[in-house]
Amino acid sequence: MVCDLVAWERMVQRLGRVNRRGMGAARVLVIDQGPPDKKEAGEAGIVRHAAVRELLEALPPDETDGHQAGPAALAGLGDDSERRKTIADASTSSPLYPALTRPLVDAWAMTSLREHTGRPEVGPWLRGWVESDPQTTVVWRRFLPPVRFVHTNAGTRISEPVNSEVEEFFEAAPPQGVELLETETWQVVDWLKKRARSRLKKLAKGMDGPRHPGDSGTGENGDDSVAEAEGSALLAPLNLGSPAAFLLDGNGKLEGTLSLEDAADTKTEELIQRLAGRKLIVDARLNGLDHGLLDASHDEPALTIEDNWGKSEVGEDALQIESSSDDLPAMRVRVLSDSVRIRLAGERKKSHEDSGSSPDPWHETLAVPLQQSPDGDSTAVWLVVEKQRGAETDEEARAMAPVYQTLHEHQAQVASEAARIAAALNLAEDDRAMLVAAARHHDDGKRASRWQRAFNAKREDGPYAKTPGPLNRKVLNGYRHEFQSMLDAEGNGLDGLDRSDPRFDLALHLIAAHHGRARPVIGIEGCDSLPPTAAAHRAHEAALRFARLQRQWGPWGLAWWEALLRAADQRASRALEEAVLRKRRKGSSKNAPPSASQELQPDLFATDVKEGK
Repeated sequence: MVCDLVAWERMVQRLGRVNRRGMGAARVLVIDQGPPDKKEAGEAGIVRHAAVRELLEALPPDETDGHQAGPAALAGLGDDSERRKTIADASTSSPLYPALTRPLVDAWAMTSLREHTGRPEVGPWLRGWVESDPQTTVVWRRFLPPVRFVHTNAGTRISEPVNSEVEEFFEAAPPQGVELLETETWQVVDWLKKRARSRLKKLAKGMDGPRHPGDSGTGENGDDSVAEAEGSALLAPLNLGSPAAFLLDGNGKLEGTLSLEDAADTKTEELIQRLAGRKLIVDARLNGLDHGLLDASHDEPALTIEDNWGKSEVGEDALQIESSSDDLPAMRVRVLSDSVRIRLAGERKKSHEDSGSSPDPWHETLAVPLQQSPDGDSTAVWLVVEKQRGAETDEEARAMAPVYQTLHEHQAQVASEAARIAAALNLAEDDRAMLVAAARHHDDGKRASRWQRAFNAKREDGPYAKTPGPLNRKVLNGYRHEFQSMLDAEGNGLDGLDRSDPRFDLALHLIAAHHGRARPVIGIEGCDSLPPTAAAHRAHEAALRFARLQRQWGPWGLAWWEALLRAADQRASRALEEAVLRKRRKGSSKNAPPSASQELQPDLFATDVKEGK
């Protein structure tokens, strides 16, 4: 790390971010630019600067003529009573914080509500009331979600994108920590306006492709044929009406788009207000990035995460599922012609059939149509999001695994893990029975033919809880298997749990919320077992159940119960997958095992769970 010298609490926080895994040694360079200006910082600022420097120089020496700065060394300074005054002098005074009330926490806990009039931004409660310049985070991407065009008498302009479609893309391909540039909003606005104006000048001179969408290229009205290709060659040009940037709020929700004209012509003060505290996902063709810093004069192409910053994947080890390389991003986005996508899917399917699991570390998590075929009957170009195995961030992507897991074996293993967790926590027998019953039925909704078809499950030996995919989100149509699992549990019971026992209500909530989307509202789209009005009524009952349990257990207590089932679910999935990978590493037969559970060590399945007790 290279950083400037700042107040002690900030310096400790920065040092804490270095070498968090404790793997080897890390080097930190602190640049002291000298004491601050007395008029700006006052006497306290000068004293603070000297105290921070004194503390850094007091850290234990190491063999490189520097100082140790790990947690033990930092804690050691605080243990020295003579240095406590120095630490106080080196630190800024604590800011004022707004009052934290139960209604506020309850409002924040309702995470499935997009908008809530009583739910303010959490920042002041975390950091206090502090004066600071607003910040904006910038991300460069080559491949961005499509938007719809509307034609007016004044020409072609772009409509606001459908929020759900764009948000689905950014949920599947969210900004990664390694691609974020965060700085003062006014700097971002100044840079953005200059880059947009530079691009507009090129368009006016005909130097940078067509001015409007559909004029030429591979846009909606482009060439009648698409070659066997992939990459930027299949993208529509960046022109006047195209979205040059997407604006996301702190929760990743879409707040709008900016065209080149918007960025160039909108008043600076208005742009600062729009961009403050937001993420700006810009089309990489805007360029303006030089050695990781904003540079409005830099016109060289900006490398992005989509292709590992212009580098090829790392060696053959990167093709092994069990191999994880820190050199590879866990996510990539590609534009593929339909023929290339079909060929890649066929290769992965054949590899899976030959070995029982795919050696390719990547799997498709989202495919968005970019361009229709000339006859309009099929998709010619796709925007494809792929994740490395184990790096999935959404529930649908996690349901795709390199090996098939039947619903029976998955739920039995989750019940076994729940029983183990309950025993480790010394839960009461009734609580243990409730948690295990919820675990054994949490995915019953995956029996639905809609879910099986959407995840491309095999017809034989099913139903399945995990498949290699690929996922067809159109077939899924928003279907929440947790909602159906809750309906089935209400109708069929939960392994003899007393319906009058409050734990039965808790089990239903854990099933509905085990992917975090029922606090308090759960989606009813794609539910084929009930008419829409009846499904809405049951979802309303689930929301009221959440409210009752929230009052009973409190926001942290209820979240704790949810975390137990979620932990059991994730551990079970990993155990079943690793069982097959162990077999592969041992050089066993290439034929897929009859079931993943047969490869598990015997002690991973509790006898009482197998026997259904």
